[in-house]
Amino acid sequence: MDNAKRTIYTHIPISARRFFLLALSFMLISSCNYEFPIVPEDELPTFETADLSNVVFIGSSAFSGITDGVLVPNTSLRSIPQIFMNNLLKNDLSIDLSATSDNQIGFNIYENSDLMGDMGPYRIQYASSADTTFIQKPIEGETHSYLPENDSLRNFSFPQAQLLDFTENNRSENPFLADYFNNSNNSILDQIIDESPSFFVIDLGFEGLMGYAFNGAEGDESSTNLMQSAYEDVLDPALFEQKLSEMTDALLANNSEAKGVLFNIPSFLNYPFFNMSDYDITPYICTPNTLNIACAPKASYNTAKTASVEFNRKQTEFYLANPQIPFAERRLGIHFDLDSPFTWGVIVEDNDLPDVIYQGEPLPRVRQMFRDEIIFYRNEYKLGDSKGHLPTNALTERDYLKVEDIERIEAQIQAYNQAIASVVSQSDGRLVLFDYNAYFDVLFSGLDNFLDLAADGELLEGAPFLPILGRFGIFSADGINLNPRGNALITNQLIETINEGFGGNLKKVNPNDFAGTQSILSGN
Repeated sequence: MDNAKRTIYTHIPISARRFFLLALSFMLISSCNYEFPIVPEDELPTFETADLSNVVFIGSSAFSGITDGVLVPNTSLRSIPQIFMNNLLKNDLSIDLSATSDNQIGFNIYENSDLMGDMGPYRIQYASSADTTFIQKPIEGETHSYLPENDSLRNFSFPQAQLLDFTENNRSENPFLADYFNNSNNSILDQIIDESPSFFVIDLGFEGLMGYAFNGAEGDESSTNLMQSAYEDVLDPALFEQKLSEMTDALLANNSEAKGVLFNIPSFLNYPFFNMSDYDITPYICTPNTLNIACAPKASYNTAKTASVEFNRKQTEFYLANPQIPFAERRLGIHFDLDSPFTWGVIVEDNDLPDVIYQGEPLPRVRQMFRDEIIFYRNEYKLGDSKGHLPTNALTERDYLKVEDIERIEAQIQAYNQAIASVVSQSDGRLVLFDYNAYFDVLFSGLDNFLDLAADGELLEGAPFLPILGRFGIFSADGINLNPRGNALITNQLIETINEGFGGNLKKVNPNDFAGTQSILSGN
């Protein structure tokens, strides 16, 4: 604007200038004829062949909200059932539809043998100077306490629940059963039927096999005892199918319009709990600097070496005194030799080994682990400290899986999945299968523990969702149950299954809105 024009404009009264600007703005808006966009309303979910007005979930630890080994209100509010129902009902996370605990730190269901323990949630730490995986440690916790049911209960799931806990009266094998549900007069299934559900989701095969694997395959591998089959036992597959069929038949008969989804069982031996800890104990032992092995030393090389030499001496003396024993039937020695690092298998108990007697006393039945065996992640923080490096502190048979155990568990997973598929196929289309097994096979594609190759996982909106512990992982610190972002991921697969099976349009959630598993970096 030149000086002359600026002079004329500045001599116009302020009130006139304001009127001029308002008039100009009105003319611009009128000439553009602008229409503000209409904000679309959320489309309500509809289903062509299913009624989701009264949904119930029937499951175990995963459905209950166990995270990092504990169940507290904050974790039950981010369980798969809770995320699904909040999405369906458009609720926030303030209404707890699950049975839960009334403490805030939590009772660790994996670290405590009874309800009087004081171990809380797991935390994962990583020593920056160590050549190790994450180290899992439980923190101080609380004794188990139960938060009474509420009128909103729609998730009939509790820790380590098995199928028989729902179908049979007066079972007492599960320590949480009496606290969460009274089954003295009626089974939990009868209580669920009283709710007259229009739709149900069942996940009860997984824990029936996990308990067996978690206890080193030491339980009954084909139990037929309905009342005393424990968490460490495997219910006979034919009996499992019979009881599952009875459950679904009762739920479908109770409501002629009822429909449902059954979860099958993933190949859980790929879970971090079973593949995080290597059979090799080298990272947990301090070795001479000449080897240039970075480690977070707990036990010393000399301590392990001295103990193994003494053990081998006694064993050798026995075989020298008994030369008639064939070499093929003799035990292997325990070796921590400097010229063979990274072959120092963790020392484990093996009750299948033959006796060795030294001066009238049997030597412990121990050996070093083989590469193809599995050591449980819950032991990692003990390795080289109180477990696994001396013949006197070998891991027990409940702490690892032998090759034959692994083969047996894989066969049981297949048998249970066939039973679940059979129940679905006989439902006249009223049940659909959530193929958890196939989905996790996709997530775990590319995994090769021998070659140290990580699983591919899945990529959503540029963010990786990996079946691991740690950054971008979907597992919580217990290595068995998922964290909230993992629960959201599975919730979306469940939604997809229901939409495809029953003609629905329920929208998915955004797993990136949910938290992962925290880790702590320690060391220098």
